[in-house]
Amino acid sequence: MKNSLPMQNININPNIINQVEVKYLRPSRTIEELELSNNGNKETCFVYNYEGNLFYYFDNKKSLSEFLKQNDYSKIPFENETDLDHFLLTKTIGI
Repeated sequence: MKNSLPMQNININPNIINQVEVKYLRPSRTIEELELSNNGNKETCFVYNYEGNLFYYFDNKKSLSEFLKQNDYSKIPFENETDLDHFLLTKTIGI
C-alpha cells in the first residue's frame, strides 16, 4: 500500500492576463496594470518594470505607491519576464 499525500488545490488552467493600462514614468520604466482571471474569478495587480531588467509585482495600488514614494528596492524582484509570466499564469486568484 502506498502512502499518499492529501490532495491540494492546484490550478491546472493557466490564468488569463489582460493588460489594462501602461504608464510610462521614463522611457525605460513602466507601470502595468493587469487583470488576472480564471474560472470567473478576477484580480487586479501591478507590475513595475525597471529598465526591462527587474520586474516588481504588487497586489494593490497602495503598496505600489509606497514603493515608489520611498524608492525602496529591498523588495525582491523577478529578474526576467519569463519568471514573472510564470508567476502570473499560475498564481491562485479569487481566494
